[in-house]
Amino acid sequence: CFNLRFPAKKGGLWSIYSMGGNSKIDIMISEQTDASATEFYGEGDRDQHFNAEMGLLGVSYAKTIKEKTFLKWTVSGNHDMQKSNHNFIIRHIDPSDSTWVVDSLYPLLKYKFITNRISTALSANHKISKNHTIKFGFNADFMMYNLQDSSLDATHTNFITRWDYLGNGFQVQPYVQYKWRPNDKFTLTMGIHSNYFSVSNSLSIAEP
Repeated sequence: CFNLRFPAKKGGLWSIYSMGGNSKIDIMISEQTDASATEFYGEGDRDQHFNAEMGLLGVSYAKTIKEKTFLKWTVSGNHDMQKSNHNFIIRHIDPSDSTWVVDSLYPLLKYKFITNRISTALSANHKISKNHTIKFGFNADFMMYNLQDSSLDATHTNFITRWDYLGNGFQVQPYVQYKWRPNDKFTLTMGIHSNYFSVSNSLSIAEP
């Protein structure tokens, strides 16, 4: 992770920032031998493997104009991935020592969801007077999806596809916000925004 800032001409400020991470969790029921133990973190009939990763890189520019107006523009790229594999366990208890013995393992469920996103945002904050401020702008996102999910049916004989989508979409959200602060103990904020999402072709003209 990092956040670097570079002063620009005429009072502007450039920022470059990044963050990322990865996690992996394996719940290995097949390696447990104590038949009397209780599983608290996963399903007791399968091995579960979970993995997630994310990364973000962005650039922003901020500038004050004539002391009362503050502009900020941001553009960023984001990667998000989540995947999991489940393997069903066939096992029995050894009567000689009452421990689990694994007979076989077979794939039960598998999914992988990838979303890559390019985002931009532009906002202007203008101080009308000592107690009144207005802010307006928009947020826009372009998403690229690769979503796959499949599992065995109830009889454990055939794999069925629950989700298989490869595509993209965009979302646009313009907004305006008004803030009134008559004193240090009271602040009133009101706003309205619109929202359009292309994947579902849904449009909300005005939301608080």
